[in-house]
Amino acid sequence: MRHILKGNFHYKDFKIIQYAQINVSKVSYYIKQCAQAGYNFIFLHDMDDAKDKDNRKKEVQTNYGIEQLESIIIVITEIESWYLAGIDFKRFKIKKNKIINTETVTKEDFYNIIDKTTLKKKYPNVTKLTEILASFNMEQGKQENSSFNDFITKLQSIL
Repeated sequence: MRHILKGNFHYKDFKIIQYAQINVSKVSYYIKQCAQAGYNFIFLHDMDDAKDKDNRKKEVQTNYGIEQLESIIIVITEIESWYLAGIDFKRFKIKKNKIINTETVTKEDFYNIIDKTTLKKKYPNVTKLTEILASFNMEQGKQENSSFNDFITKLQSIL
């Protein structure tokens, strides 16, 4: 995703830090250090099984010690939905009408859809994601997925 963002936010510097495998207290400490240094940041978190986005945001805020609620973007439902929102339907021979709402797409749904495309099951998941990003349409992604749009809007506001 970084090269898609870099291509659309020329001459801007930002870092993407994957925190899924890092202890919550270490992530909280890092966030605190960034905030104290005056860095802008966006903290992404999946909606997962939560029913309400605002409550999920508050839960993430509490769990990670994030002072500014507006720094948190909740991905609805999972990050894979963003890939599907901006995918080149023609290139991968996906019938758009088969995908009603990208915001309800789970990781499992995503790979079930992708495994029926030209990417098939024989390729590793990382390769599939890289191929999708090679022709990713950011404007389409923003229209198809409100949390992706929220993220891009927030990113534009701080860069």
